[in-house]
Amino acid sequence: MDKYTEDDIVDALSLVQVPTEFRQNILETLKRLKSKEDKEPKVKKPKGEYLVVLKSPGEIPDNTVASVFLVPQETDPATLLDSVRAAAVDFNISRKKGKMPFVKFFDILFSLKPKFQKARQFKIITREPLAVIVLKPGEEENFITTKVADKEDFS
Repeated sequence: MDKYTEDDIVDALSLVQVPTEFRQNILETLKRLKSKEDKEPKVKKPKGEYLVVLKSPGEIPDNTVASVFLVPQETDPATLLDSVRAAAVDFNISRKKGKMPFVKFFDILFSLKPKFQKARQFKIITREPLAVIVLKPGEEENFITTKVADKEDFS
């Protein structure tokens, strides 16, 4: 009823020849619904944070791959892999008999259905492994030399 006044609604109901007693019921119902909406505050969706899982033996080489996950903000990042494992176990149990269970991490990422992710409170953002660019030590500080940084025209 924010967009229309009570008179507009009454005029519309009379145009379609709604009996007077029904008009009153409709108006009262609309008023009750409007007051309910005003009383109930909107529930904010909890914010999430992105976590990146890298697969790398020891020192990070140039051929490292990663996957990105979305988890609720209050979630401890250390528990993500446990959640993925638990969801994968649930998924493997639910599969039809005779099918091989998924055991490799990236196989699980390709196959894990959203309902299992939601039950364990995470979402796989990237199913395919992403290439990772590794900055060498000291490369971050000197990413742009002072001569280039002072130029206004980069063309």
